[in-house]
Amino acid sequence: MTIQTFEYLTYKQVAKRLGVTRQTIYRWIKNGKFPAPVKVGDQTVRFRMKDIERFENSLTAQYYRKR
Repeated sequence: MTIQTFEYLTYKQVAKRLGVTRQTIYRWIKNGKFPAPVKVGDQTVRFRMKDIERFENSLTAQYYRKR
């Protein structure tokens, strides 16, 4: 399986993109508020870019509904 870097992100990349810590991401996943990573190797997980974009869009939609 070939991983294309633009389609998958690491915990560190996701944290930086969202402006939160990795611990926050772990907590969101545990609470069911964030898309779970996918396993791409024996000990490697990554987040699908499309899942992260969907999450970001849901935050934007929530923001505008509250206004």
